[in-house]
This record gives sequence, structure tokens and C-alpha cells, in this order.
Amino acid sequence: MTPPVIVLWRDAWGSDVDVDISNLEHEPVETETLGWLLRSDYIGVTLAMDGYTAADMADSYRNTAFIPRGMIKRIIHLQRDSDGYEKTDQNTFTEFIKST
Repeated sequence: MTPPVIVLWRDAWGSDVDVDISNLEHEPVETETLGWLLRSDYIGVTLAMDGYTAADMADSYRNTAFIPRGMIKRIIHLQRDSDGYEKTDQNTFTEFIKST
């Protein structure tokens, strides 16, 4: 399986209720998404929320999500140890651009 990550990002949102312009919400929502990192490049990241462990389904995933790179604040890479998962690396958008 690919490594699990936590992506910290700023999500766009919408509302279907009437809005009073005097108290209009006008900023993205801070979001954390946990999943298996399937792809990461300058366009964005694709995560899967479910990964199969059966030998005949190796490298098969479902419930994917794409997050555009410009919305990402940080990616925290997780590594399994004897007690579960721990943080091993953090990449900001600026660090990613410098590395490409």
C-alpha cells in the first residue's frame, strides 16, 4: 500500500440559504483529510480513503479525492511503527515547489 498522509488544506464551500451581505462568510474552510497518497505533483494530490489488503487486490483503492495543489497548506506523511502511525515528514507548498 502507498503511504498514508494527512492533508491540511483550505476548502471552498457553498451555501443554499439566503445570505445577508452584512455578515457574509468570505473565506475557505480549514480542512484535514486522511488517506493513502496515490499521486502528488504540481497539479495536486489524489488520496484514497479505503485500501484493499487482499493479495489479489494489491494496489487497489476506492473512495478517492483530488485536492488542487494551491489549496494545500501542508502534507503530513505517516509511517507505521509498532504502536500504530507516527508523523515522519511535513511538506508545505513552498517546499514542494522548491523540490521540483
